[in-house]
Amino acid sequence: MPPKIILASNSPGRKMLFEKYFKDFLIIPSNFDENKIKENDPIKLTELLAFKKCEEVAKNNPFDFVFAFDTVVLCENHIIGKPQDRDDARNMLKFLSGKKQIVISGYSFALYHKNIISRGHEKTILYFDRLTDAFIEEYINTHDVLKYAGGYAIQENDRFLTIKKGDIDVVIGAPMKKVKEFLLKNKY
Repeated sequence: MPPKIILASNSPGRKMLFEKYFKDFLIIPSNFDENKIKENDPIKLTELLAFKKCEEVAKNNPFDFVFAFDTVVLCENHIIGKPQDRDDARNMLKFLSGKKQIVISGYSFALYHKNIISRGHEKTILYFDRLTDAFIEEYINTHDVLKYAGGYAIQENDRFLTIKKGDIDVVIGAPMKKVKEFLLKNKY
C-alpha cells in the first residue's frame, strides 16, 4: 500500500492548497503546544514549530508522508502571529497598514519510517495599502481573522495588498513548490 499524504494542520488555507494539488489526503492536525517554544528569530521559530508539529503526527503515522507548517508575518522587526481576539486583529491590521511585510512559512516534511525529514522556510515580501478604520472594521466583521497570521487571509481578499517577491502559497501558509519537490525526490 503506498504511503498516504497527511496535512498536519487545520488551516483552511493550507487545506485549500492541498485540495488544489492532491486528490486524496488526510488532515491530522498536530496537538503540539506552540507556547512551549520561546524563540525571537522568526525563521528559527517557524522552522522549529513546523518540525515539532510534523514530528508529533509522523510518529503516529510513520509510513505516510506528513507535512506541517507554521507561518508568521514580520513587520518592522515585530513577529506577528495569529491574533488572540478581534481587538488584537484590529490592532494588527492598523499596525500593518501601509507597510512592507515579510511572510515566513516554515515547513517540515517527513517519511518517518525511512528517517527522511526535510525542513526549511520560504519568504514572500508584500505591501499593504493604507487601510481606513472603516475598512478594518468591515474586514474583521466579515472575515475569520483569528485563524490567520497578521489577521488577514490573502486567499479570501487581496484587494489591499501587493506581492512584490515570492509566492502567494507562502502567504497562505504552505510553500507547495517545496511539497512537490519533496514528493518527487521521494518517488511519490
